[in-house]
Amino acid sequence: MMEILRFLADDIGPIGLIIWASIAMLVIRPGLARWLGAALWLAATPGPAILVWQAIDQATVGSIDDLSPDSGAGAVVVLGGGAYFDGLGLVWPREAASLRALVGVSAARRLNLPILYSGGVPRADMPVEAPALARLLPGPVETIIEDRSRNTYENAIQTKALLAERGIDRIVLVTSAKHSWRAEATFLSAGLDLAEIVTVDPQRPPKAADWAPRPAGIEAWYDLSREWVGAAWYAARGWIRPDLLL
Repeated sequence: MMEILRFLADDIGPIGLIIWASIAMLVIRPGLARWLGAALWLAATPGPAILVWQAIDQATVGSIDDLSPDSGAGAVVVLGGGAYFDGLGLVWPREAASLRALVGVSAARRLNLPILYSGGVPRADMPVEAPALARLLPGPVETIIEDRSRNTYENAIQTKALLAERGIDRIVLVTSAKHSWRAEATFLSAGLDLAEIVTVDPQRPPKAADWAPRPAGIEAWYDLSREWVGAAWYAARGWIRPDLLL
């Protein structure tokens, strides 16, 4: 009984229980409402979304230790993941960006390569991200700052320009597992060669609780749909070669 209560409290939560109740009311009704209930069940279930995330994770190495010094890469490129102002007006990377920076510095040290932080201002009310990443984890390797980009496409274009000045066109790319599919296609379309892709927060295999509707499922499907829509938009604008998305 205690295990069931823990599951309801921790894995499902109060919002999850509301989702369950809503689904139940729709499923027991005939006709279109039943299909709506089935769709809501799927949209609130993390398990299928996790399997899709695993399928599109473009990581070419399992860990930093798997990076090859003979890959021919000339730099490690870390893509930003958001930043914020604290109460004192200082700029701090968000958790996703901090994880990418940590992995990027580890990769740069292992390969003895310069590290490039790419991240500008996505919106006028947001802080510049790349300098905050560089300040977070200073290291013995050369640090390059790209602070003009507003999205993944501009990450690629600005990074290519900066590295071309150093005669570098082959890189190790560091980003999140969720973003790797679109990032890989965007950087390849921009003309950069990816020696390796290192991802942070890789998706674990689904556990039993992931097959039950809960708020985490809605978040997972939202993130997934955001990447799909973003990739389609990039392809429509000519920023991504469509064949790279297949």
